[in-house]
Amino acid sequence: MVAAEELAKILGTSRRTVYRYVEELKGQGLAVEACPGSKGGFRLSQNNPNLTRALNENELLSLMLAGLAVAEHNLLPNNDSLEAGLNKIRDSLDPQTWAQIQEKLPNISLMVGKLYEDDEVASRIEAISAAIHGHQTLHTTYSSFSSNRTETRLIDPYHLLFQGGAWYVVGYCRLRKEFRTFRVDRMSDLTPNGSVFVRAPEFNLGAYLGASWGIMRGERHKVAVRFFPPISRYISEGHWHSSQTVSLEADGSVVFGATVDGLDEVKRWILSFGAAAQVIAPEALYAAVAAEHRDAAARYEYDKGN
Repeated sequence: MVAAEELAKILGTSRRTVYRYVEELKGQGLAVEACPGSKGGFRLSQNNPNLTRALNENELLSLMLAGLAVAEHNLLPNNDSLEAGLNKIRDSLDPQTWAQIQEKLPNISLMVGKLYEDDEVASRIEAISAAIHGHQTLHTTYSSFSSNRTETRLIDPYHLLFQGGAWYVVGYCRLRKEFRTFRVDRMSDLTPNGSVFVRAPEFNLGAYLGASWGIMRGERHKVAVRFFPPISRYISEGHWHSSQTVSLEADGSVVFGATVDGLDEVKRWILSFGAAAQVIAPEALYAAVAAEHRDAAARYEYDKGN
């Protein structure tokens, strides 16, 4: 039971608007009860009709499409629960609506990086999810890619996310005394250490990731890269970063600009375009990409001695 005054406060509006919202919900098929009295308010009736009646065909299609894509690619640790929920939605639809959705589903796809099936990683994800929910500090042995070292860590896990074909957990590292990102498949001996942490209320995932190209953070840089035809058109048509700018040059090339935190991920992106990309700035990125190209060229040099 929620009072009109409380709803108005939550929604940042007036009681009059709340009553209007309630009438609109009723009009969409939701059975909302108004209970008078000092302890009264609004609630969904226990005899509430099928909630899917409040959604139109396009909304149901979008919901089913997103859910099926996540289920197909195993992108959630509780995949069985997702599939069960989707089945309930499907079973609640009238045959005509479900037939119309079935006609459209095969013609729309969401192509995402498929997570390789690994029972060990899946069990770690479940353990991390439980620790996040219970605010439990985790003990783990972590193999760092950047330092090529294996260390024991105590981590207060805050957020699980899937990026670039792998799972990561963002959490407070007791060893480094700061928030860090850890790749789940590099974690072993993952167990709760018996202590409970207080989640920092100011933590925000978007603020933590900042302007990173993907998930790895670093110093902030203004990046400029020239892309030559025909790749230049491909670059100008894509959305690569929230801060991106793209300017067309007279020769058909484009200059791509962005402000990013960390250079490693954007370096790999630039290298994927080979000779069609030329770094303009910063100097550190220019040098790193040039070195990669020189090393690659050396591997392909013809050895006359063979």
